Amino acid sequence: MKYIVCFDYNTCTRSVVRQEGVVSSDELQGLIEVESFQELYNELMARKPKDQILVVACYPMREAMLTFVTPDLESYQRAVGGNIQFVSVAPYADIICNEEGKLNHLKLNRGLYRNGTLVDVIAGPMFFVGVDDEGRTISLTCGEMEKIYYRFLEPEVFVRDREKGLCGIKCSSAIAEILRENNISIIG
Repeated sequence: MKYIVCFDYNTCTRSVVRQEGVVSSDELQGLIEVESFQELYNELMARKPKDQILVVACYPMREAMLTFVTPDLESYQRAVGGNIQFVSVAPYADIICNEEGKLNHLKLNRGLYRNGTLVDVIAGPMFFVGVDDEGRTISLTCGEMEKIYYRFLEPEVFVRDREKGLCGIKCSSAIAEILRENNISIIG
């Protein structure tokens, strides 16, 4: 599989998205051809800027991407556009998101599920970090990152069902692009 390395204008860092991802030609910085996620992870960790960690970042109506962030409060706040909140999603991983994303009516991003049931929705930008034994944020391991990356890869739209309440629906990047370009959010 081929991966494109591009510059992410939201966080001002280099990012990685799948070749099929929505990337304009003027954003392209290079092409990394690898056979596996493990090879991609190794390449990125070898190129990792000093004092930064590799994270999985998710923006509303965009595919998940791998990017680097400096592990400090100011960088985290800049990445999510406000005060941060940590949401534990696994023993090895936390989500860092905007603490007031819903209150500030940021666009809904990804749903959090327990046993297939939607239990919460993150509003605004979010990213996944690893957590060490002392509570410090670190890069996820390759296996952890791959699992999270593919779980949250596709954008998600949300609809209100009369019987089930709020439901998340995965959509392709092409559909997400159309919805984003027309400023459409789906909640009925």
